[in-house]
Amino acid sequence: MQNKTEFLLDEYDEIYEGYGTLNSVYPYRDYTCYTRECGLHPVKTAVLENEYLRAVFLPEFGGRLWQLTDLKSGRELLYTNDVIRPSNLALRDAWFSGGVEWNIGLIGHTPLTMEPLFTARLETGSGLPVLRMYEYERIRRMVYQMDFWLDEGGAYLNCRMRVVNHNPEVTPMYWWSNMAVPEYEDGRVIVPADSAYSSGGGSVYKVPVPVVDGIDISHYRNIPGQVDYFFHIPEESP
Repeated sequence: MQNKTEFLLDEYDEIYEGYGTLNSVYPYRDYTCYTRECGLHPVKTAVLENEYLRAVFLPEFGGRLWQLTDLKSGRELLYTNDVIRPSNLALRDAWFSGGVEWNIGLIGHTPLTMEPLFTARLETGSGLPVLRMYEYERIRRMVYQMDFWLDEGGAYLNCRMRVVNHNPEVTPMYWWSNMAVPEYEDGRVIVPADSAYSSGGGSVYKVPVPVVDGIDISHYRNIPGQVDYFFHIPEESP
């Protein structure tokens, strides 16, 4: 489907459209042997915690950050699903919702969504624990690693990503994270942007924001259907 997308953009909206698309997910196989029946199964986790935050990761499921808890308020900062229940929504079929997923190089969610990653415990120079997860991605033939740590007395989760190209040629690549957050009754999404890339009907196009087709999309509960908005953030306003 991604290879048939039409791009209705200006020549200055350079986003490398059509660059690096795929005809198949070879050498990976589809996931076709799962069911959607629920049950209780043990899941390995890796946990980072200080006095401010507790971060729970799933190394067996693409390194997903599953929970991020503000320990001072007891508030869950992410949407954590009640189940790990795959659906046919990704390149290899199976994908599940919740937490923060880390995606390398391919449109349609990483092929490693349901795969275990190599996992190691390291330390910073000052002795703070570091969680490292890494893998070799076979389509782009790239090695990537993800390091996570909490500073002593720090209220932020540090996430450092590294992609290494050992190939002699330039390789199509992008990195994106996908974060699930709770839907609040009066919730809004505020960004320093006046336009966004969106899609529908097999096309990618640009729309003004926050008002799209008469609806203020910053009040996300007003959006009538499922749609993506990739906000065009000015370089001076990261």
